[in-house]
Amino acid sequence: MKTNKKQIRILFLLAVLLFTTVSFSSAYRNRQKTIENHIVFGDLELKLIENTIDDSGKEVPYIETEENISKQDSVSRIVKVENVCDNDMYVRIALNMIAEKGDKEKVDGNDYVSYDINENDWKYKDGYYYYRYVLKQRETTENLFENIYFDVDSISQDLSGGQLKLDVKVQAVQSKNNTDNALSAQGWPQ
Repeated sequence: MKTNKKQIRILFLLAVLLFTTVSFSSAYRNRQKTIENHIVFGDLELKLIENTIDDSGKEVPYIETEENISKQDSVSRIVKVENVCDNDMYVRIALNMIAEKGDKEKVDGNDYVSYDINENDWKYKDGYYYYRYVLKQRETTENLFENIYFDVDSISQDLSGGQLKLDVKVQAVQSKNNTDNALSAQGWPQ
């Protein structure tokens, strides 16, 4: 009988010890928490400007139209950015030409075009053109480019009956309390 009581006490102590261990580990797990902070300083607002040169030589807003490029190797297209807020910023632009074949299959169209990039005011890095200067409040960048040039022979061969469409994406980060240039600025969207 003593052996039975001893075994019961040992089992009871083991149960208490096991319960305590489980409770502590459970409490430990419940107290761990990952917190993600999103902090925003100021509001940035910008305007992408896409213009063209009309027949009279005047710069006017670009209106999307179908143009037959089979007889021309370039079109006028002017791209720039306006800061429309009260905060200074850095800006960058990504250009992507989307091609659609005659059978509506979409393909990369970047090999069919080139641009007369303004390399004095814009610097290319990692898929983006970075404006070299702080874009101050209510100011507009210099033009990124003014013309799109087409490889008409390749387009006629590969994309007959298809179309090309320029996709322009612009992003901005604040310049205040950031680095001294757009290329090393922190906070660009991923």
